[in-house]
Amino acid sequence: PGINTHARALAAGESEHGCTVHLVVEEVDSGEILGQARMPIVAGDTPEALAERLLVLEHELYPRCLADLARKL
Repeated sequence: PGINTHARALAAGESEHGCTVHLVVEEVDSGEILGQARMPIVAGDTPEALAERLLVLEHELYPRCLADLARKL
C-alpha cells in the first residue's frame, strides 16, 4: 500500500508485482478489493520500466472492475 510501490517491490527482491482496484475509503489502500492483476518482475526492471509494464494491466483491470461493480448496483 501507499506510494513508491514499484521501487519498493524491486528493493524487496519480489518476484511479482501487481495492481489492485478497490473502493476508496478514508484509510489508504484499505477499501474492498474489486480486482487484482499480477505480473513477473524481470531482470533489469527499473521502477519506471515496471510502472510502464504494469500500466497495461491497470488499463485492462480498471474497466473490468468498473463493469462488474456496475452490474451489481
